[in-house]
Amino acid sequence: MKQGGQHGQRPRCVWGASRAQFALGLAVLAGTTLPPLATNDLWGAQALRRAPVAKITHDEAELNDPNALLRADTIDYDPNGDFVTAEGNVEINYQGQVLKADRVTYDQKKDIATADGHVALTTKDGDVIFSDHMVLTDKMRNGVIGRLGMIQVDNARVAANSGIRAKDRYTVMNKVVYSPCDLCPKDPMRAPLWQMRARRAIHDSETHDITYHNGFFEFAGVPSIYIPYISMPDPTVKRRTGFLMPSAGSKTDLGTMVTIPFYWAITPSMDLTVSPTITSQQGPVLRTEFRQRTASGTYMFDGSITEPTSRTDANTRGEGRDIRGHIFGTGFFNINDLWDWGFDVQRVTDDTYLRRYGISSLDRLQNHLYLQRTDNRDYFITNAYAFQDLRFGDLPGQSPLIAPEILTYNVLETPGIGGRLAFTGNFLSLTRLEGEDMRRVSAKVDWRRLFTTDNGQRITTFATLRTDLYYTHDVPPPGSPPGTVAIGSDAGGTTFRALPEVGVEWRWPFARMAGKLTQVVEPIAQVIYAPRGGNPSSIPNDDSGSFEFDDSNLFSDNRFPGYDVWEDGMRVNYGIRAAIYWPKGTYLEALIGQSRRFADTSPFPQNSGLDTKSSDILGRVTLSPNKYFSISERFRFDKDTFKLLKNDTEVSAYAWRFNATVVYSRLASGEAAITSTTTEAASLNVGFRINKYWKIAALSQRDLTNNRNIYQGLDVTYTDECAQIGIQLRRDYTSDRDIRPSTTVLVVFQLANLS
Repeated sequence: MKQGGQHGQRPRCVWGASRAQFALGLAVLAGTTLPPLATNDLWGAQALRRAPVAKITHDEAELNDPNALLRADTIDYDPNGDFVTAEGNVEINYQGQVLKADRVTYDQKKDIATADGHVALTTKDGDVIFSDHMVLTDKMRNGVIGRLGMIQVDNARVAANSGIRAKDRYTVMNKVVYSPCDLCPKDPMRAPLWQMRARRAIHDSETHDITYHNGFFEFAGVPSIYIPYISMPDPTVKRRTGFLMPSAGSKTDLGTMVTIPFYWAITPSMDLTVSPTITSQQGPVLRTEFRQRTASGTYMFDGSITEPTSRTDANTRGEGRDIRGHIFGTGFFNINDLWDWGFDVQRVTDDTYLRRYGISSLDRLQNHLYLQRTDNRDYFITNAYAFQDLRFGDLPGQSPLIAPEILTYNVLETPGIGGRLAFTGNFLSLTRLEGEDMRRVSAKVDWRRLFTTDNGQRITTFATLRTDLYYTHDVPPPGSPPGTVAIGSDAGGTTFRALPEVGVEWRWPFARMAGKLTQVVEPIAQVIYAPRGGNPSSIPNDDSGSFEFDDSNLFSDNRFPGYDVWEDGMRVNYGIRAAIYWPKGTYLEALIGQSRRFADTSPFPQNSGLDTKSSDILGRVTLSPNKYFSISERFRFDKDTFKLLKNDTEVSAYAWRFNATVVYSRLASGEAAITSTTTEAASLNVGFRINKYWKIAALSQRDLTNNRNIYQGLDVTYTDECAQIGIQLRRDYTSDRDIRPSTTVLVVFQLANLS
């Protein structure tokens, strides 16, 4: 069971104690009752409602101890001054403790205070003890309490038939009822969702432990589980060693699963969670999570290991057993105000382990180590990367190792010519066990300046010069199929290129008010010139293979995401943005545009939308008529036939207790690199809050092209102040080697202060 929360905020209540006190009887005795204990309604909550509110006092006095202050409506002394009687809104403050009552009689010689009527004692820890009668002595450290109720600092309630305070440390209660659940406002006598009854409970305010002896757990008023002894931390404890709440479920290819996590608070800044999972078909899985905060940062590692029966790619049982597992980690550390460093670790023993055991859906893992310096707008960073590809058909030897990558960025103001001058430097060393190797050094100078005319036109001029020096080795010949490996000293060499570029961008926003509406229309145009060429075949494309032409890069001066491929030639980008804004956040925004190249050739791949002189027409429309509904549409049309080639639609709705998000994607035939047919997919995420406590959520993703589901899920959750109960159902239809379509059922059951 994955345990959430930031470091140091682990669920603080555990089935155990720091001294390894763990004795839990699991004899289910439905219908068995204990001798009469405190009343079911946890009358302390009612006492809280009856507790007097402090008023402007009419009298105030200091007792013999100067640290004690007494306030009341009336204060009387006996002739010898030994007895003090206070009545009406009585309040005694002493060293962090506050006693309130209707009437208090204090024997100053014997140091005995007797309080009657709506008595409320607030302890140093913030707990409030209610009673109709208390006798306190030794400066309120010791005492005897009659029928009592307690509201703890986390709003949990305790009621007992009697109690004793001893040594300003222990509170011993007899015939106790404990529950963190709120009382039903309409029926306070009704039993809460769960409560614990015990013959005796002891609260140690120094060790912050509460121990219960000879008790029962009751669910909905029915005694269910006998507990001979249980120890838990009090509400002031945020983290404590012990067992966390277990979880259970089943998965088609793993069988029945039970997870029993154990949390170890090693130090105030370090913890470890060990979560063994028992599966009926694949044996045990051990998962651990280690976290630590240091003086300079924080880091954590999450890993697992198992040794199931080996499986073939066809998911048939093999011979022997395989060790399978994973390790993930992350860390971030400050060196000083300018420098910091960090890492990310992601490794797994085989391609399908993470998905088969429900750990992660990642299909490519990245290991990253970095050192960086940030100073206002300037930065320096050096990176090292190692990758692991988990997709079917991947070639492990072709996964690159990058060590190092160095980037620098510096900004200078240019008072003489105005604008902003930026310098960018990059060095990259990329190595493969099989395939091309590459070393690259790049330097770029970028100047930009914005002019605003008197009539509102915004004109940005820019000029850049980038130089690249490549050394490559084992580069496949041009036109080779993907995955081709060329080995030989002649396959590669040194390549230098200089890439100048100049351009101007023009925007002229028009805005007007029409009643309560604000209308905006903004034509946009760019003219960019760069010399032809700049993409020799001797330079491999390692960082710009993934490219998508959409509204986010329509007005980019270089639309490739990396360094290896350069957008050359002269081109013009143009479009128009329009928007209407209504009061209360309602708006309609639209953008449509196109790009045109003047050269006959293009560095962009076929069917990218930019592979001809005139690009496809693309845009985006977003409508939000109110805060409860929005729809966003991204589209790309063929420039000649106006055929819809690609569109992504997202609809979000929020109304009353209902919320839903629908995402639809469509790519026309011939537009996808991996298929010649139209691809369509849709996903749905729907949630409905039935009432204050119950909610239901459903999610689904479907491949509309092949008319099949990818996954479906249903979550039903009950949550209140004292419990969370959830059932998660998942159906995954994916097949990949030893992964077959499977159904997962997971039951999550957490009790407040016990999980």
